[in-house]
Amino acid sequence: MLFRDVGVQETPLHQAVTYGHIQVAEMLLSRGAKVDNATTKGFTPLHAAAYTGQLECIQLLVDYHSNPNWVTTDNWLPLHYAAMRGKLSVVEFFLDRGVPVDAMTIKSKTALHLAAYAG
Repeated sequence: MLFRDVGVQETPLHQAVTYGHIQVAEMLLSRGAKVDNATTKGFTPLHAAAYTGQLECIQLLVDYHSNPNWVTTDNWLPLHYAAMRGKLSVVEFFLDRGVPVDAMTIKSKTALHLAAYAG
């Protein structure tokens, strides 16, 4: 049960980082949860944490070697989700680690486009 998919292929790790439950995420990772376990759409726990702006969880995932350049099937990086949601500290975190600022989604949108659309 600990690593079984719940919902729409999201794992307990996806859920823990989405809601900022850092201790739960750390416990799951320390007991073997796969840090880059993606849904069928390529959505990893790092994408989930970026979407909700959970910087502490993002740092934990990266410490466990989560790939910040992992793209979904729509070519979205975690950076795109953070930019779209106005999560400035998360955007800075990814850019400081070399995530390409000009990476485009499948619809040719960069993080800057997404941030501008979101206001």
